[in-house]
Amino acid sequence: MMFNRIKDKLYTIPSAGTLLALLIIFFYRTDVTVAVRAIYPSLEGVSTPELLSYSMGDDMSAFILSVIMLSAIYLLPLSGKIRSVLSAIFLVLLHVFYSMAGNFFKTYETAFSTKYLSDEIATGMGEMIQSALSETPLSVYIKIVAGILVISAVFRLSGKLHRSGTTTRGMKVKVIAALAVLFFLSPYIFRLQALSGFRKENSSEKATVKEITRNPAINILFRGSGTVNQPDSSIAAGEFSFRFNTDSIVNKGIVPKIREIPRGKKYNIIFYFFESTPVKYFNLKFNGKDVMPRWHGLMKNSMSAKNHYANYPLSANAMLSLLTSAYSLNTKDLVVQKHSSVKLKSLPEILKKNGYRTAVIHTGDLRYAGQRRFLSYRSIDRIIDLPELEKIPPYNFKVGWGVDERAMIEPSVNFMKKSKEPFFITYMPCNPHHPYAIPDDIKPIVDPSTGKTGRERMFLRYINSLHYADHVLGMLMDRLEKEGLMENTILFLMADHGEAFYQHSQNYNHPFFLYEENVHVPMLIYNRRLIDSPIEIESITRHVDIPATVLDLLGIKDDEKYEGTSVLSARREKLALLHTSYKDDILGVRDGNWKYTRNMATGIEELFDLGSDPDERVNLVSQNAVLAKKFRDYVLRSRVHTIEYYRRLLPEKK
Repeated sequence: MMFNRIKDKLYTIPSAGTLLALLIIFFYRTDVTVAVRAIYPSLEGVSTPELLSYSMGDDMSAFILSVIMLSAIYLLPLSGKIRSVLSAIFLVLLHVFYSMAGNFFKTYETAFSTKYLSDEIATGMGEMIQSALSETPLSVYIKIVAGILVISAVFRLSGKLHRSGTTTRGMKVKVIAALAVLFFLSPYIFRLQALSGFRKENSSEKATVKEITRNPAINILFRGSGTVNQPDSSIAAGEFSFRFNTDSIVNKGIVPKIREIPRGKKYNIIFYFFESTPVKYFNLKFNGKDVMPRWHGLMKNSMSAKNHYANYPLSANAMLSLLTSAYSLNTKDLVVQKHSSVKLKSLPEILKKNGYRTAVIHTGDLRYAGQRRFLSYRSIDRIIDLPELEKIPPYNFKVGWGVDERAMIEPSVNFMKKSKEPFFITYMPCNPHHPYAIPDDIKPIVDPSTGKTGRERMFLRYINSLHYADHVLGMLMDRLEKEGLMENTILFLMADHGEAFYQHSQNYNHPFFLYEENVHVPMLIYNRRLIDSPIEIESITRHVDIPATVLDLLGIKDDEKYEGTSVLSARREKLALLHTSYKDDILGVRDGNWKYTRNMATGIEELFDLGSDPDERVNLVSQNAVLAKKFRDYVLRSRVHTIEYYRRLLPEKK
């Protein structure tokens, strides 16, 4: 008896609701399939019916879940009108979700999944939403509004038909069943036409198709464990040492000592981190003008590293390496956020014990990703960030993720002049961070509206933001020179990581891959009095080397847990150990002209000769199997090292 009552209620589910759910998923899949054809020319051999066949299971599951939700609403003891309103609200949310998911696909060239989410994001949700909205075109909002109007109109019409008795139970069930079968089974009807192309054994192509055809709702509801794959247990760590051996595999040469700067003096030290700046855009000009004229001007009295690498392409991880000479965790967790009090001896702590005053100044909010908490354990005398800077005119207004960069200058100069003791200060400006905003009074170097596509316009916005960041650097240096604060001061100027603009598939923003646009960054060491002509450092250098370099200059012994070595000391040629786990877990190395990466989940490897292929287009793994194996074994040993490194530093989980 009860079963019959439930069955009768289920039969009253409006055909309009289930039809709309079906159409929402159908239009998402159509939109994405068109985008795939435009974005992935390498998939020409994969027919559209076959692409749809790979998405069919996910899409069917998402549709069934939508019907279950609508069914649940109609089982509630509510009036028919309220049930209709709730159904309409659910469908509007579904429509908004798939509209935004479609835009996400076009932006990041893959289906949205929880792999793009992290605990870091939760600490800056407002900024993340701002960034997302900045790259959402007007057409998406028009689509959302049009969909809402259609849903509203269909439900009104459905209600009228239902009250007039025009629709019948049988018609509802049969129409929905027929449409569902046609939508979800049609790819199989045409599958025999798609026997070429994707049938070839191409693991990279298969992995791409599998990822881009996933349904975003299923990706969210049935997320994976989120754990990062570990290396094969047969790879032994050997005798453990905190400083992992990063001697070059392909180059046995010795790098001579650089003697231009006398050692053992109490120099003031400045760290200045440019945000999101790869070497790829370092020498760009627009309208005959240099995008970064002030940085290039400093190079005349600097040692510049030509092959410098961020060990992990994320700001919080870069800060970890640049202050503590440590690599990141082997998981998606951030050390600075999850383990703020970790027993790593930071550069500020060592300098503090040697009579230095220490400060960090950031134009954004250091609560993001737990950075303020991490810094609070590092013997830093002054921590200045957005909550303080936004109270100090005249530059106390928001620009992108922080206040106007010019707000850093006055409080930092005051800190330097406060005492005659030597100082160590770290500048962490926000620009050119996405969404690439600049103040109204800064003249852009290029008009973004001249871009032919949304992607081109976003890149031009980035160029303006980079030019603005360089302008602020120049203002700061002019002020420090005027105050006489640079006479005994050594500036370490570097980017925290790079920024990608689709040089490779799915590579937009910075933390997702280890290509050159993500990790190859500029770095220089400047002092106008001590360095009278440009010096180029040709060897591979890394973020983890910077703390050891500072201590080498000051004549202070570095900590045993430091992974890096001074870039000014005599040493074996080094390789750069690279890692990202923000989306996929990828390990890599830059060694001589070679660049190797391995996706730890799929096992897909890439090997590039940067000497002949600087844009990383030709994968040479199959032609260089022996070298690829050497690099593979090396990165797997590095993973074992990282696990053991942090096992010794972090408290055991109870």
